[in-house]
Amino acid sequence: MHHYSHTNVEAQLAQPTSLLHWVRGMLTVRRQHSALGAGDFEVVTSNNDSVLAFLRRTSDEKLLVVANMAATARAATIHLPRHVGWTMHDVFGGADFPAVGPDGTCSFTLGSRDFYWLELTAP
Repeated sequence: MHHYSHTNVEAQLAQPTSLLHWVRGMLTVRRQHSALGAGDFEVVTSNNDSVLAFLRRTSDEKLLVVANMAATARAATIHLPRHVGWTMHDVFGGADFPAVGPDGTCSFTLGSRDFYWLELTAP
């Protein structure tokens, strides 16, 4: 129920899974990674038209963003031929992802409107 007595900043602050906390977390991560706001932009090829992938880079870091724009789960293969062997690390939870394969591809499964922000590290 959306009513000012239930949906307000005080109520959002009391709930750790609230939209307010989620947005604050997103902004914190974005501030920690300057490439997301000021880096060079390069679209990356995906075999699924519903999955948007792009690189953001500065002289200090390189990030891969993969986003499912569909309302249903999707799988996609991303093509990164110049990054064979590079490792990927999730900037939110710290999970390590498999390195870019010898054929220059990496595969992802994304839930509805799901996304990854991954830091790429050279081998």
